[in-house]
Amino acid sequence: MKNINPLGWKELYQHEKQMTGVHKKIMKAITDKNEQVHYLKERLNIFVEVLDAIDPEQTELEDVDRLLQMIEDIEEKYKQFQKR
Repeated sequence: MKNINPLGWKELYQHEKQMTGVHKKIMKAITDKNEQVHYLKERLNIFVEVLDAIDPEQTELEDVDRLLQMIEDIEEKYKQFQKR
């Protein structure tokens, strides 16, 4: 799949982390189940974009760690939503 995003995957990852930080600061708790699903879908879409943008030939262990952290962050948010 050709990368149509003008950002590289590392920039996408940084953008995702920045947006997560912004959401934590300004976003009220999402209690509506539909909004929770939408939020998780958006985070997963960002993950897929980052994954698609990675060049396997240039990927380092640090890069894989970033991907794993993204998944862990999504999982943590899912667990938080389950409690609401």
